[in-house]
Amino acid sequence: MIIFSLVLYNNIDDFVQFISSHREIFVASNYSIVITDNSNGENQIKNRICIENNDNLNIHYIPSKTNLGYFGGARNNLKFINSKGLNFQWFIHCNTDIEIDAAFFLNIQEVPFSNIIYAPSIISTQTLLDQNPLYDFKPSRKWLSFILFITKYSFIFNVYRYLKNLLSFFLHRLRTKDKVICASKRKIYACHGSFICIGKEALKKGIKFKHSSFLFCEEISLAEECLSHNIRIGYFPESIVYHREHVSTGGNWRSSKLCSYHHESIKAIIKEYF
Repeated sequence: MIIFSLVLYNNIDDFVQFISSHREIFVASNYSIVITDNSNGENQIKNRICIENNDNLNIHYIPSKTNLGYFGGARNNLKFINSKGLNFQWFIHCNTDIEIDAAFFLNIQEVPFSNIIYAPSIISTQTLLDQNPLYDFKPSRKWLSFILFITKYSFIFNVYRYLKNLLSFFLHRLRTKDKVICASKRKIYACHGSFICIGKEALKKGIKFKHSSFLFCEEISLAEECLSHNIRIGYFPESIVYHREHVSTGGNWRSSKLCSYHHESIKAIIKEYF
């Protein structure tokens, strides 16, 4: 049994596509979907009408009076799940701009334990690169300090992101051309936040989706929670999801406001964990 945890904010079209892409498996397997809606009041009314049109799906809709952010939405959804006593084996907190390959649902059923975070390949449809692992190993304070500096300047940060993706793309093409296979099942430090699949037993150990900032760098907070509770994050490249890059976090070009959120989040992460 899988429960999907979603957050709505300027992404109702992505939600509609998410449901359309997975409706058959959701209905056949009776998977539950719990949604926290971070939108403003007028949009919440429109979203609720859209969601309630899916009466053949097991959907729980929770309007929020304030924007709780991505992990705040996860905490809110977990609170609802616990209050209702909903049964599940896997809790998946993910973006709505995700398409899940059918093999994922088969592979996850074969995992004999649920005390881990199961991180699949997350293929960006923009760059064609795998966004997992986000970090194989814990990043250094020096590296995060560099990112902290460039996030002060939105233009520089966006140019950095573009060049980083471009370099990664060419390295990927080179490895593919030379038939160098780098993807292997292994333990990693942090998985990409667009698709977080957590086993029930791992949640029981104490994962609370703690994050001191509004947006960005949630993956490091989660990785540190896992370390403190001795929970393994495993990378399983045989399972694939596709990521279209979320509009609410800026897509290819992030605004100065989003960069400031990123900057403040890194500052808090360095202070708390480094």
